[in-house]
Amino acid sequence: METADISIEDFDGYKEDDFLEYLKTQETDSFEIDIPKPSELFNTTNNDIALDYLLAAYVGQELSKISSKFEYYYIEPAEPGSFVFSITTNKLSELAQLLFKVSIMANGQREDDDELVSFDCWSDVHGFADDIDTIKPACPEFVRDYKEYFTPEDEDEE
Repeated sequence: METADISIEDFDGYKEDDFLEYLKTQETDSFEIDIPKPSELFNTTNNDIALDYLLAAYVGQELSKISSKFEYYYIEPAEPGSFVFSITTNKLSELAQLLFKVSIMANGQREDDDELVSFDCWSDVHGFADDIDTIKPACPEFVRDYKEYFTPEDEDEE
Protein backbone atom coordinates (compact mmCIF):
# COMPACT_ATOMS: atom_id res chain seq x y z
CA MET A 1 0.00 0.00 0.00
CA GLU A 2 1.22 3.47 -0.85
CA THR A 3 2.11 6.02 1.81
CA ALA A 4 0.76 9.57 1.70
CA ASP A 5 3.37 12.22 2.51
CA ILE A 6 2.29 15.14 4.66
CA SER A 7 4.80 17.94 5.03
CA ILE A 8 3.10 20.20 7.57
CA GLU A 9 4.69 23.32 6.06
CA ASP A 10 2.70 22.70 2.87
CA PHE A 11 -0.59 22.93 4.77
CA ASP A 12 -0.31 26.45 6.15
CA GLY A 13 -3.77 27.96 6.49
CA TYR A 14 -5.62 24.64 6.36
CA LYS A 15 -8.55 24.26 8.72
CA GLU A 16 -9.45 20.97 10.43
CA ASP A 17 -12.10 20.23 7.77
CA ASP A 18 -9.53 20.85 5.02
CA PHE A 19 -7.18 18.32 6.59
CA LEU A 20 -9.98 15.75 6.89
CA GLU A 21 -10.97 16.22 3.25
CA TYR A 22 -7.33 15.83 2.17
CA LEU A 23 -6.89 12.66 4.24
CA LYS A 24 -10.05 11.11 2.82
CA THR A 25 -8.80 11.61 -0.75
CA GLN A 26 -5.51 9.77 -0.17
CA GLU A 27 -6.87 6.20 -0.57
CA THR A 28 -4.47 4.91 2.06
CA ASP A 29 -4.23 4.53 5.80
CA SER A 30 -0.44 4.90 5.79
CA PHE A 31 1.01 8.38 6.31
CA GLU A 32 4.45 9.92 6.65
CA ILE A 33 4.26 13.22 8.50
CA ASP A 34 7.10 15.77 8.45
CA ILE A 35 7.17 18.55 11.03
CA PRO A 36 9.83 21.24 10.65
CA LYS A 37 12.65 21.50 13.15
CA PRO A 38 13.70 25.13 12.81
CA SER A 39 16.16 25.06 15.71
CA GLU A 40 19.71 23.94 15.24
CA LEU A 41 22.39 23.56 17.86
CA PHE A 42 24.70 26.61 18.05
CA ASN A 43 22.34 28.68 15.87
CA THR A 44 19.36 28.99 18.24
CA THR A 45 18.76 29.16 21.98
CA ASN A 46 18.59 26.07 24.11
CA ASN A 47 14.95 26.82 24.92
CA ASP A 48 14.11 27.00 21.19
CA ILE A 49 15.66 23.56 20.79
CA ALA A 50 13.77 22.32 23.85
CA LEU A 51 10.48 23.65 22.49
CA ASP A 52 11.00 21.91 19.13
CA TYR A 53 11.66 18.61 20.89
CA LEU A 54 8.71 19.09 23.24
CA LEU A 55 6.41 19.65 20.27
CA ALA A 56 7.83 16.56 18.51
CA ALA A 57 7.42 14.45 21.67
CA TYR A 58 3.82 15.65 22.05
CA VAL A 59 2.99 14.95 18.40
CA GLY A 60 4.56 11.51 18.62
CA GLN A 61 2.60 10.74 21.79
CA GLU A 62 -0.68 11.79 20.17
CA LEU A 63 0.04 9.95 16.90
CA SER A 64 0.90 6.76 18.79
CA LYS A 65 -2.52 6.87 20.48
CA ILE A 66 -4.42 6.82 17.17
CA SER A 67 -2.14 4.52 15.16
CA SER A 68 -2.08 0.79 14.68
CA LYS A 69 1.52 1.17 13.50
CA PHE A 70 3.77 3.99 14.70
CA GLU A 71 7.40 4.80 13.94
CA TYR A 72 9.46 7.94 14.23
CA TYR A 73 12.92 8.93 13.10
CA TYR A 74 15.27 10.61 15.53
CA ILE A 75 17.12 13.74 14.45
CA GLU A 76 20.01 15.21 16.43
CA PRO A 77 19.75 18.79 17.74
CA ALA A 78 22.74 19.79 15.58
CA GLU A 79 21.17 18.45 12.38
CA PRO A 80 18.93 20.52 10.11
CA GLY A 81 15.75 18.87 8.89
CA SER A 82 12.38 17.70 10.09
CA PHE A 83 10.86 15.38 12.62
CA VAL A 84 9.41 12.46 10.65
CA PHE A 85 6.65 10.13 11.82
CA SER A 86 5.28 7.11 9.93
CA ILE A 87 1.87 5.88 10.97
CA THR A 88 -0.95 3.60 9.94
CA THR A 89 -4.38 4.74 11.07
CA ASN A 90 -8.01 4.70 10.06
CA LYS A 91 -8.86 7.41 12.61
CA LEU A 92 -8.87 10.22 10.09
CA SER A 93 -10.92 12.69 12.16
CA GLU A 94 -8.50 12.45 15.07
CA LEU A 95 -5.53 12.74 12.70
CA ALA A 96 -7.07 15.79 11.01
CA GLN A 97 -7.61 17.47 14.38
CA LEU A 98 -3.99 16.83 15.41
CA LEU A 99 -2.59 17.99 12.06
CA PHE A 100 -4.63 21.19 12.34
CA LYS A 101 -3.16 21.93 15.79
CA VAL A 102 0.37 21.06 14.67
CA SER A 103 0.03 23.25 11.59
CA ILE A 104 -0.86 26.24 13.75
CA MET A 105 2.06 25.59 16.09
CA ALA A 106 4.62 24.88 13.36
CA ASN A 107 3.47 27.50 10.85
CA GLY A 108 2.41 30.16 13.33
CA GLN A 109 -0.98 31.62 14.05
CA ARG A 110 -2.36 34.02 11.51
CA GLU A 111 -3.60 37.27 13.00
CA ASP A 112 -6.29 37.65 10.31
CA ASP A 113 -8.06 34.39 11.16
CA ASP A 114 -10.39 34.66 14.17
CA GLU A 115 -10.74 30.87 14.39
CA LEU A 116 -6.98 30.40 14.73
CA VAL A 117 -6.42 33.34 17.05
CA SER A 118 -8.99 32.00 19.52
CA PHE A 119 -7.55 28.48 19.41
CA ASP A 120 -4.91 27.82 22.10
CA CYS A 121 -3.21 24.70 20.82
CA TRP A 122 -0.06 25.18 22.91
CA SER A 123 -2.00 24.51 26.13
CA ASP A 124 -2.12 20.78 25.26
CA VAL A 125 1.63 20.75 24.68
CA HIS A 126 2.32 22.50 27.98
CA GLY A 127 -0.02 20.07 29.74
CA PHE A 128 1.98 17.25 28.16
CA ALA A 129 5.18 18.85 29.51
CA ASP A 130 3.67 18.99 33.00
CA ASP A 131 2.90 15.23 32.84
CA ILE A 132 6.07 14.19 31.02
CA ASP A 133 7.58 12.40 34.02
CA THR A 134 4.45 10.33 34.69
CA ILE A 135 3.90 8.87 31.22
CA LYS A 136 5.68 6.32 29.07
CA PRO A 137 6.80 8.46 26.13
CA ALA A 138 6.28 7.22 22.60
CA CYS A 139 9.44 9.12 21.56
CA PRO A 140 11.85 8.90 24.52
CA GLU A 141 14.77 10.52 22.67
CA PHE A 142 12.67 13.63 22.01
CA VAL A 143 11.72 13.81 25.69
CA ARG A 144 15.37 13.37 26.68
CA ASP A 145 16.45 16.23 24.40
CA TYR A 146 13.63 18.45 25.64
CA LYS A 147 14.78 17.92 29.23
CA GLU A 148 18.43 18.41 28.34
CA TYR A 149 17.94 21.76 26.58
CA PHE A 150 15.09 23.26 28.59
CA THR A 151 16.10 25.98 31.03
CA PRO A 152 13.30 27.35 33.23
CA GLU A 153 13.09 31.11 33.09
CA ASP A 154 13.63 32.79 36.41
CA GLU A 155 10.54 34.94 36.91
CA ASP A 156 12.38 37.16 39.41
CA GLU A 157 14.86 38.32 36.76
CA GLU A 158 13.96 41.08 34.35
